[in-house]
Amino acid sequence: MRLAFVLGLASSIVIAVGAAPATSAPPVGDRVFGGGHRIGTGIVQAYFGVSARTDGSGARGNYAATFVIDLGGVPLVLSTAVEVTCLAVDGNRAVVGGVFRAPDASPELQHAFVWLEDNGATGDRVSGTAWLPNDAAFFPPEEFPSFPDPTVACPSPELPPPSPYHTMFSVAGNVTIVDGTP
Repeated sequence: MRLAFVLGLASSIVIAVGAAPATSAPPVGDRVFGGGHRIGTGIVQAYFGVSARTDGSGARGNYAATFVIDLGGVPLVLSTAVEVTCLAVDGNRAVVGGVFRAPDASPELQHAFVWLEDNGATGDRVSGTAWLPNDAAFFPPEEFPSFPDPTVACPSPELPPPSPYHTMFSVAGNVTIVDGTP
């Protein structure tokens, strides 16, 4: 039931994560869509849904994620929604990025990125989500990758993602990536 709700909610939403060289004007026709949940994440269950595409005006779409954390038998549920503003696709790999407002409803825009892989050697995979600038506060600056502004460009979809987001989780569900490059 919860998965069905999250997938329904997330069918119109997107994520991205990245570092490395940024790409500008994405080709028309790149698409990423699907959803499910990450496998093997311990006490945190992460459900997600993504729907993103590029057109002549740039990247459009949404990403939704719901995290259920087991606090000794008491679930803590956190939900997020991101407006997609960048999408970079290379073959069966993609990075999706966008903006969301901080949970405390402050006017400060926050950034989110996630890497995805469609039918890789171990099936569909998704990285952890980078929430910026919040995540940067937990790591020394020399250990934290530099990310572009997702309203301008997306990082490269090269795998593995930079640390601390280098772990790629298998997906129970489906992720589809369409590379629109001619």
